Amino acid sequence: MSLKNLHIILLLFCFTVGFSQEKPVLKTSIDTTTIRIGEQFHLSFTVSPLGKVHFPELKDKLGKIEVLDSVPVDTLNQTLIKRFLLTSFDSGRWVIPQQEILINNQKYLTDSIIINVGTVKVDTLKQPLFPIKTIKDEPFALIDARPYLWWIIGVMALLALALYLLLRKKGIRIIKKRIVPPFIIAMDRLKALDQKQLIKSQQLKVFYIELTDIIRRYIEEDLSIPALESTSDELLSTISDFNESSHLEIDKQTIEKLNDLLKSADLVKFAKYKPNLNQAEADRLVAEFILNGLKPKEKKEVANG
Repeated sequence: MSLKNLHIILLLFCFTVGFSQEKPVLKTSIDTTTIRIGEQFHLSFTVSPLGKVHFPELKDKLGKIEVLDSVPVDTLNQTLIKRFLLTSFDSGRWVIPQQEILINNQKYLTDSIIINVGTVKVDTLKQPLFPIKTIKDEPFALIDARPYLWWIIGVMALLALALYLLLRKKGIRIIKKRIVPPFIIAMDRLKALDQKQLIKSQQLKVFYIELTDIIRRYIEEDLSIPALESTSDELLSTISDFNESSHLEIDKQTIEKLNDLLKSADLVKFAKYKPNLNQAEADRLVAEFILNGLKPKEKKEVANG
């Protein structure tokens, strides 16, 4: 093969490679270049042809321009379109700065765009100005009734006494509201959770959220330990401290099982871990064991007695 033919082949190869790696086309546009204060408009980025594109995540503000919403990426005729809903509450001539877009792992910069924001003019011919009104008296406020407060309290007390005597005469008893112990409430909530059949329907994330919420609420209501807003590690550390200082007498096995259940629930809720159904059913029984173990000693003795 001659040297001339070799050169021709190399030129054809380079041309073919360059043609196959078509440079992407990036365009930046807005609906309008002039708005009034508070009016909304769209900023659009279009990329063609289709490829691996990472659009910018605009912050709440771009200088004097505010970002109201980010519209999901749309595909139209082998073109990717990303829109943002913007507005401005400051009159003037503002620049939307260049933004960085990754296209097929290469960085490209969008064009900067100028937007004019004008004030709203008031036409005094169509909207006439009204004369200044005279000063009006202040409306009646509760503080004005302060001199009569004791009279009002006395009358209400007499009415309450009369009503009490009337009800007593007719033999109507005032029934005090029964206070349900937190342990009973927690056990009832476990039964209600069972009736939802979340394990059977494989809604395991919802199941673990509600299961740990029952235990956390019981700890907060019966043991007076902040649990609902604490992380798993913070909660276990606080329970250990309270167990030593307040003599809760929670056994080591209960704390270990609580630690295992909270860690398993965190994996399901935050790490997308999917336990099998048998493990979920076992954790349900563990939760009941934990509630019995967390119950204060005097309450356990009353329940057993």
